[in-house]
Amino acid sequence: MKTLDTKTQILLKAIDLELKALLNQDIKNFRTAQFKKNSNNQGMSKQAA
Repeated sequence: MKTLDTKTQILLKAIDLELKALLNQDIKNFRTAQFKKNSNNQGMSKQAA
């Protein structure tokens, strides 16, 4: 029973790390998208001016 508990803990830790990595990736993608959007908007306002 103890080995099962250890395997379960390792599995849960791995899932936890994977979810955090995915979340961090989503945040980076979102920030990159926001930055590109802002850059495009600035570029357009400069062209209009």
